[in-house]
Amino acid sequence: MNDHLNLLPIVVRRRNRVWLRLRQWTVVWGSVSVLCIIGTLMQTSRIAAQRYSLSRLEESVRPVRDTQQKLDQNLQRLKILRSRESMLAMLDRMEQPVQLLGIIGRSVGGKQPEVQVYDLVLSPTQIVQVVKNSKAATDAATNPATTVPAATRLVDRAHLKIDGFGVDDLAVARFVAGLREAGVFESVALKSSIHFVAMPGECRQFTVECVFQ
Repeated sequence: MNDHLNLLPIVVRRRNRVWLRLRQWTVVWGSVSVLCIIGTLMQTSRIAAQRYSLSRLEESVRPVRDTQQKLDQNLQRLKILRSRESMLAMLDRMEQPVQLLGIIGRSVGGKQPEVQVYDLVLSPTQIVQVVKNSKAATDAATNPATTVPAATRLVDRAHLKIDGFGVDDLAVARFVAGLREAGVFESVALKSSIHFVAMPGECRQFTVECVFQ
């Protein structure tokens, strides 16, 4: 049983109830606002810490970026140098047949050539090269009784096959000697020299194979 009797008018009581609810909600909203402010400050502090960590990380990776930039520049220079090297190699390959023709022309002879070349075949090839151990070679030089172990490897070379006619064996021998004296070929080998009967008379049909770098 409620012994308290409220004699205030209904309008006043409603107004007081509204003010009471407003004060209560004000406290609630004030608490929420304080919590929001605290959360915002904490988040701002966390963002500032992360920005500081990010700046430190950027400072630490800056030398790596500089190194990467220098590496990219060096790779670009290397690409340009390789392009120039490829161009020089192409020009060298273009000049090579002309040089070979000049060497063959000088080896054929002067005003009255004794040799006539009718076929030239230029092709890539590989030869076996012996590679010795430098330390073992030094030991062998100091001690002749020591055997030097050797290894082999394949190296790229160019192969030139020359077919032609010579008036006689001496003309063919002079032609081969001229090729060797040119100093361009690593090896010059007379593969065949056979008797050949031509319309004006007899001659020698020969095949010479040359290897050069």
